[in-house]
Amino acid sequence: MTKKMKTLFYTSNASKEKERFKIDIQHHIPFIIIETVNSIYQLQKSLMRPMNRISAAVLWVGHHSELTYLIELLPYFDNIRIIIILPDRSPDSMPLALRLMPSFISYADKDLDDIISVLKQINRKIS
Repeated sequence: MTKKMKTLFYTSNASKEKERFKIDIQHHIPFIIIETVNSIYQLQKSLMRPMNRISAAVLWVGHHSELTYLIELLPYFDNIRIIIILPDRSPDSMPLALRLMPSFISYADKDLDDIISVLKQINRKIS
């Protein structure tokens, strides 16, 4: 029996592109449960739930200043693989993103198929 992988999908601003991306993930990884959160507060609440069994978190950052708030939540990401989607190639963003110790970093203007591949690998490891 294939284990369902629970994934948090954080984005501070919803869009059709992000919704399509989420649908693509579900299409390519049928045994995935995605919980979407749209604020740092919602993200923190989801991470603090006991026994939440979250395997991965996809953090689609809207502005590099959000990374500072996400870094404050780092202790709650224990045993959760982090994937970060940065908004741009700003020199300020990468050092902050690396402090989150992500499994993978991509950019919003890049092909997102790489993220789906990383999620598939994570799913294989937990199944």
